[in-house]
Amino acid sequence: GVKDGWEFGGTLRYGLSPKMGLELEGMKLDGKSTTTSGTDHVDVHTKGLAMPLNLLIGLSQNDKYDFNAIVGAGPLLNAKFTADDGTNDTESGSKTAFMGQGGFEGDYFMSRQFALSGRVLGRYAKANDVDIDKNDPSAGNINLDMSGFAFNLGLRVFFGGGQ
Repeated sequence: GVKDGWEFGGTLRYGLSPKMGLELEGMKLDGKSTTTSGTDHVDVHTKGLAMPLNLLIGLSQNDKYDFNAIVGAGPLLNAKFTADDGTNDTESGSKTAFMGQGGFEGDYFMSRQFALSGRVLGRYAKANDVDIDKNDPSAGNINLDMSGFAFNLGLRVFFGGGQ
């Protein structure tokens, strides 16, 4: 199975109160694995676009840092996989599924406008009954599971009504 990969994305956040915020997240998931058997190998990529709405709950904050709990849910769009063994290239059908996540986030403020931000999340993201071959529905189905843990590191920029 696919055990790791990269994620790229961003968030837009709206403060509900000093201790709570709502955030729309867009995250491109790209997991990959290579299976080798003798001289043969198959590269598999699982892909999807996660778009959860997250609720952030402030646990601790001061002028230098902010520490939040996060819980969120939303759609996992266009979940699919591609497989390439060097000769043949297969692309699965795609599916929209439910995803949910929870975890913690820490921000370290470098100034009023910029913070270094890190997250640790547990995620449930599973698309069931995806056509193995998008061009041949009779090839059967597969369940794509992109659940697991995510570690994110990034830069946060604050604009609008202050922090």
